[in-house]
Amino acid sequence: MQANDAMLQSIGFRLASASAAFCADRQLTIGLQLADVRNFSEPAKIRQALLINGDFAVEAVAAGSPAARSRLATGAEVVTVEGEALGALPAATANDNQRLNKVYDRIDAALTRDGKVHLGLGSGDDTVPIGVPACRSRFELLLTGTGGQADGRIVQVSLATLQKGKTEDERAWGVAHELAHNVLRHRARLKAIGRSIANVRETEREADRLSVWLMANAGYDPKAAPVFVRNWGAKWLAGHFTSPDHDRTETRIKMIKAELQVIEKTPADAAGLRDWRFRFTPFPLEVKAQR
Repeated sequence: MQANDAMLQSIGFRLASASAAFCADRQLTIGLQLADVRNFSEPAKIRQALLINGDFAVEAVAAGSPAARSRLATGAEVVTVEGEALGALPAATANDNQRLNKVYDRIDAALTRDGKVHLGLGSGDDTVPIGVPACRSRFELLLTGTGGQADGRIVQVSLATLQKGKTEDERAWGVAHELAHNVLRHRARLKAIGRSIANVRETEREADRLSVWLMANAGYDPKAAPVFVRNWGAKWLAGHFTSPDHDRTETRIKMIKAELQVIEKTPADAAGLRDWRFRFTPFPLEVKAQR
């Protein structure tokens, strides 16, 4: 599970950080995922397996992230954030992520305030990773299901989706599609205008189109997107890909390929990045009431 979490965190960090300059809603991130042993049915056995005394440990670090450069190792115990003991937090129950989310909120608050976060480790060492800009999103692996979802703050992708990707580029598309929903604030948009089939379908089209821009900026091959959709859209993901609020597989492929042509014609900046904002308008964070 740690290896699969690391794969998702690495893809997510790469996608979110590469296009940070073009995201209206940004955050500083260090590419760290933690585990709370109280989320498991037998916490004592998880502590024993991880060789820790407390409740929190590093679950995964994203490749190339500040956490990785700070030498935060998988399994390392984390006992404090900004000097505050994590053990003082009220205990969680199995499958309850609320306590873990509070720890992430502490990390985010420190990054927003200082640009870095002070982590105390069970070994007695301290580390202070410096955050880097990224499109706002956390990434979570779903062990069940065959798709993914995004709620505006968190991107969830099923393990099955990642495993169906034959290459890292194909796996990146599944993550990029869900990240695109958050970047364009589709959850807020649908809440404001209604979750009709037509409205949901339009957000899915936008996510398909933006996904390949996110891939290209992160150095993934965006041409892997139509390959993944073709291989699995008509077979393993048939029900998801041809539901009423999604276009048919071939329609999606045609739309993605058209977007690839636009990308190829769009000049890159000095950093090799392509600004996609002329193609998409994120839903505003604050909507003024109509008079």
